[in-house]
Amino acid sequence: MVQGRIVSVVRGIVGALFILTACTARAEESSFDVPAVDVPYSFVRAPFVHPRIVKDLSTWLSDAGDQVVAVNLVDSQRSNRYFGAVGVVEAEGKCPYVYWDDPEEAGVRFGYRYVGMTDSGVHVLFTSDIGGGSGRFVNLMLFTIEFDNGIVCCDWDRQTTIKADKNRIIMRKLGEIGLGDRWSGELRITGNDLHVGRDEGWFTESGGTGGGWLSYNQAARVLKVNIQPTGALDLAQSRCRNDSADGETAVPNANGR
Repeated sequence: MVQGRIVSVVRGIVGALFILTACTARAEESSFDVPAVDVPYSFVRAPFVHPRIVKDLSTWLSDAGDQVVAVNLVDSQRSNRYFGAVGVVEAEGKCPYVYWDDPEEAGVRFGYRYVGMTDSGVHVLFTSDIGGGSGRFVNLMLFTIEFDNGIVCCDWDRQTTIKADKNRIIMRKLGEIGLGDRWSGELRITGNDLHVGRDEGWFTESGGTGGGWLSYNQAARVLKVNIQPTGALDLAQSRCRNDSADGETAVPNANGR
């Protein structure tokens, strides 16, 4: 029972490492230790979680459902698989937009902006996927940050027992919500409610055809996130605050460009 509580606390601490402070008022650099693993990665400050990691979790436009649902950030962040320069667009009152441009395909870009974390511990990212054409396909990705253990193998001359004693930080995707092509609007989290504002993007303003249904529906919505991750903490500093006094997450005109 005590061991279970320790694991829950550690998982909660891991979630806290990624959102160290409000985006508009960044604190001094801090060092956090998760048993034998230093985890400086963040979605709101450098060094950022690489956008290619998030892209790997995102479902292809040609597919449906979920394929890749978890990535070990400890081994992935500086790996060859997720290598590439990261661009950052700062904006006052918003979390930074973090993106990666494909060096082999002109106009191909994938990026994210951190929306916030629910009181229950579910993180939300705004993501945009540009395939080289005029389309910019926007999703909300819901995920958790977890601490677990994997195996280290093998010293064949000495090792006779396989143990799961390698510390890992897991970004686990819960799912995605499609907002459509070139969607742009307000996103914010209050408690366990995810507020999705009316679309103010290109299809709404131009009256063009081909956008998602939210472009024509013209209504704001509130989605209740009824998910309780194991071991999540209530992190008061997990939200990117705007200049208002209410402390809510705000990503106005979150087109990422």
